[in-house]
Amino acid sequence: MDILYVLGKGSKWDNNELRYSLRSIEKFGKNLGNVYVIGYDPGFLSNKVTLVKIEDCYGVKHKNILNNICRAVEHTNINDNFLLSSDDHFYVKETDFDNYPIYCKGELPKVIKATDKAKGYKQSLVDTRKLLEKYGYTHYNFSQHGNTHMSREAIALANELIQESYGTHRGAEPTCLLLNVLYKHKPFEFIKRGDVKLKDNIKGVEDIKQRLGDREVFSIYDKSIDKGVSEYLQELFPDKSKYEL
Repeated sequence: MDILYVLGKGSKWDNNELRYSLRSIEKFGKNLGNVYVIGYDPGFLSNKVTLVKIEDCYGVKHKNILNNICRAVEHTNINDNFLLSSDDHFYVKETDFDNYPIYCKGELPKVIKATDKAKGYKQSLVDTRKLLEKYGYTHYNFSQHGNTHMSREAIALANELIQESYGTHRGAEPTCLLLNVLYKHKPFEFIKRGDVKLKDNIKGVEDIKQRLGDREVFSIYDKSIDKGVSEYLQELFPDKSKYEL
């Protein structure tokens, strides 16, 4: 299974997030195909990665992510079905990417609550639901801090909504937009599951694994880099991967 990373500018850690994510998929990924990175060039990728350098077109994160996913399908030989990843996803258990489930958190929110954090992200989820409802699609929340299934077919089916989403305030959340469209035309099974994003009060590698439970992957907040996570990632993944120079 091929994996696509969409990489933007602005890493607060010199893009070491991507470095350790690549080490994690090499160490624990089973049936791992080609690796693609589209967007920003971090400067340390080997020829084992297909890099497509594209400047951001929009001032909104989700619009750039969606645009780059579409450009990757246009400009590379990535498989018809592939996995979308982010630079801050780290695997700690053997994971078969050929048989990776589709996970769902429930339904997309209708409104933003006064107590909601990450209001920009939450607004994009609300905008995504409105757009999907407008066209009669389901509105499941497929946004995950781990690999998410993508396909050329989903992008083709969602073309009209993709173009309209660029006009929304925050832009549609790409995985939710594409997978809900695909679900209507080609229903698939999914598993309802929350995910793990670590922020602070981390007491070591074993603490990370305990917080994960049966989950195979975790993500981090920027703030957690200064809370010990950088040291723990080096402990988990000390060896350079074939994807690095």
